[in-house]
Amino acid sequence: MSPLPQNNDAVRRWTIGWVRQMARRVAQDSDYRRSIAIRSLRFLRTGQIAPMSVMNTPRDVMALFKTLQAGLPVGLEETFVRQPPYSAWLDVNRTTPRSLAEISAELTRREGRLPKISLITPVYNTPEPLLRALVDSVAAQVHREWELLLVDDGSTAPHIRPLLTHLSAGEPRIRAHFREANGGISRATQTGAMLAEGAILAFLDHDDLITPDCVAELAIAYCDNPEADVVYSDNDKIDMEGNRFAPQFKPDWSPTLLLSHMYLCHVFSIRRSFYLELGGFLPEYDGSQDFEFALRAAEKARKIIHIPRILYHWRTAPGSTALSGDAKPESLDAGHRAVAAALERRGTRAQAEHPSWASSIKIGHYALSFPDNGPSVTVIVAPTADTSAMRRCRMRLEATAYAPLQIRFAEHRPGETMSIGLNRAAEASNSDMLVFLSPQLEPRDPNWLARMMGHAVAANAGAVGAKLTSTDGSVFEAGVVVTSDGRAVGALSGEDGFAPGPSGYLKTTRECSAVSA
Repeated sequence: MSPLPQNNDAVRRWTIGWVRQMARRVAQDSDYRRSIAIRSLRFLRTGQIAPMSVMNTPRDVMALFKTLQAGLPVGLEETFVRQPPYSAWLDVNRTTPRSLAEISAELTRREGRLPKISLITPVYNTPEPLLRALVDSVAAQVHREWELLLVDDGSTAPHIRPLLTHLSAGEPRIRAHFREANGGISRATQTGAMLAEGAILAFLDHDDLITPDCVAELAIAYCDNPEADVVYSDNDKIDMEGNRFAPQFKPDWSPTLLLSHMYLCHVFSIRRSFYLELGGFLPEYDGSQDFEFALRAAEKARKIIHIPRILYHWRTAPGSTALSGDAKPESLDAGHRAVAAALERRGTRAQAEHPSWASSIKIGHYALSFPDNGPSVTVIVAPTADTSAMRRCRMRLEATAYAPLQIRFAEHRPGETMSIGLNRAAEASNSDMLVFLSPQLEPRDPNWLARMMGHAVAANAGAVGAKLTSTDGSVFEAGVVVTSDGRAVGALSGEDGFAPGPSGYLKTTRECSAVSA
């Protein structure tokens, strides 16, 4: 094997962080294994990204990784072996002068068409270093068409008034406003929205940070999508020492997921005219005021856009819900009420619940329970030669708490594919809904069918699937997603099926690319 390139930064960029994150996928996916292994090897030999080639066996791949580990320059081996996944990701995805130059060029191409962004920040007894850090992150924006409205909500700390006065005196784009009495975050936000001059509002907490490209990305998104009323981005958390962790890589617009929790989170932005049309945040939902507002906005927005970039760092300061719902227990009740109100407005036949798994760890994730009656359903069971499996399947279906329900066992005739038998059974049905079921699957909840039919009706969905787990409790798939190279794979495959999973996705219902029977 040729010596490693002398440029250690290049080695860190293309082997340490990247290969570390891909290791699990390499071990599980033979096609991807062949591609990424040879690319890594070719890069180490030549410094160039390699075209796809062939590595024939898992043994070849494991040998490559041992070679990588053994051949790392002094000082990098421990990083390769022990570096946390998100730290590895940050190694190759941090903001750089080059990335800022690229987005500046994008701004130049849209000059004269970019909206002004009004950043609204309610302030209440904020520690001075945290508030200064927020303002510094705003001042560092690549896009200059912004204003920051600092709305003091009746702070009792003596440093707040002189600090806000000082911060606004040196920068005309920063404006301070002092409310006479404490009214809560919704009223303070409303004050800022009324004072704003920009076409777009974005909401910043008083102790958080934004990335230098945050305002630019928002402006470009609204410029390129004139029908967008709401734009949100990915975010992570940052501790008091400046360490970044807990990234939230979000899906594109997912209205069903929004019924489970405020996944839009930060950064959350909206057209000012649309915000005012909706009446803004409601004080009776303080603690989950943004969640309640997002649910109302979702019902009337023309278009909701996701920027798949981390543009916001959510501070895990003492007293913040970024740490725990214990900090603001009223937020959990407010979120529950927000979901219930949304269901009532929409005429959805369901009840909002705060499930035990979320309640026990004090997070604002919610679930919907549906009545065990609804549209008529025919469950079509795929044919199998395993008579015992078919018998168990019939018993499970007869114990299902749902009506009206019909059960059909598809017939597999000689010379036919299974699809032909399933289609024949479907054509013979006169039910509103069809469920295709493998006889090897065992529902764990007698209300499984009520939940599937309820979500199908509530979301006007074309198809609804279920989380599938193996006998050992691991996830077989939780929906199907399409990868960047166009392959359909089971989402969260191999995860613990009894755990909440990343961002609670294994316990919440959401849109995905496809489902399977």
